[in-house]
Amino acid sequence: MRTLKWDPMFDPEEETTTTIAWISFPSLPSNFFGRETVFSLAAAVGKPLQVDMATRNQTRPSCARVKVEVDLLGEFPKRINRCMKKTNGEVMEKWVRIKYDYVPKYCKTCMLQGHDEQQCFVEHPELYPKKEKKNVEADDREERGKTQKTNEANQDEEKDNLEERIAIQQKEKTNKFEESKFKRGGWRKQPEKVCAKVDIPTGNKFGALENDAT
Repeated sequence: MRTLKWDPMFDPEEETTTTIAWISFPSLPSNFFGRETVFSLAAAVGKPLQVDMATRNQTRPSCARVKVEVDLLGEFPKRINRCMKKTNGEVMEKWVRIKYDYVPKYCKTCMLQGHDEQQCFVEHPELYPKKEKKNVEADDREERGKTQKTNEANQDEEKDNLEERIAIQQKEKTNKFEESKFKRGGWRKQPEKVCAKVDIPTGNKFGALENDAT
């Protein structure tokens, strides 16, 4: 996510060419660390906005750092000429190097920040990263495996549904058969069989003959 400067003619398809950048002046003499002096040097790059805390408090003598508003289609000088006039009228010149922390590139074709025409995929389609052959084959195998698992799951679900439908149809046929048999009077409740234990005498009923014989 990038924060862009508000423009009353804002177009969501085109990003503004204005952005914020931090620049620094390495090896700048400490007597140039004042806000007005640093701003006058930074004006060669863009619109100065503020200096960082270390520059304001002069706790980092190695360089002065300032935030500027720049136009990405403008020029970015690498150094500026610093002139000093002595009391005798002699002018001394010294070059001050400018270091840019980060400045995004701008593409005039896409109207977007982040790349230029040399890195634009629209201007140079051959620069678009292509998948390696191994990665493509691995993706194909993974896709085929997912498709096979999905088909197997669908087949199992259809099989379960078919078995359930067959069971329902068989149950419906059984119910219809019982109803039709009951209507014709062929269905009767069978009486329950009851078994009782009966004691039967097994003695000799001709015992009297045996007594007479003796």
